[in-house]
Amino acid sequence: MPISATGNQRIIERPSGKLRPDGFTLVELMVVIAILGLAAAAVVLNGFGGGTSPRAEAEQLAARLSVARALAITGNADTALLLSASGYSFEQRTPDGWVAPRIPPHRWPKDLAVTANVEGGGRLRFDSTGLATPATITLGAARITVNQAGEINVE
Repeated sequence: MPISATGNQRIIERPSGKLRPDGFTLVELMVVIAILGLAAAAVVLNGFGGGTSPRAEAEQLAARLSVARALAITGNADTALLLSASGYSFEQRTPDGWVAPRIPPHRWPKDLAVTANVEGGGRLRFDSTGLATPATITLGAARITVNQAGEINVE
């Protein structure tokens, strides 16, 4: 007769004939943690619904810039931000030219005033070491700055 609230533990018999208590292995727990991490990354990249304020747009762009910088470092290839009046997208340099990485393009909400000042007048680029073209991007009242070391700040 069990004296604890949980009762007796189930015992599983392995094919080798040895018994082990029922439970999760470390590998199973690591797989669950990896799946949760991927789900959290998807939420960050897709943003939080209804966040059309300039600050929310700036936070989302800063998160995507961080992902683009990480892609440049891990993929050992330059990654660039392409800004337009309607939105933004990213490109990554390959031996065949510039191609779109797995970061989805984004459209600006209506009536959002966007200005960009990229040093040298070119595109905002992260190289394979994480260094960046210094830039300031203003979204309404919010401002994103990227320095030469690749640090991204939202003000």
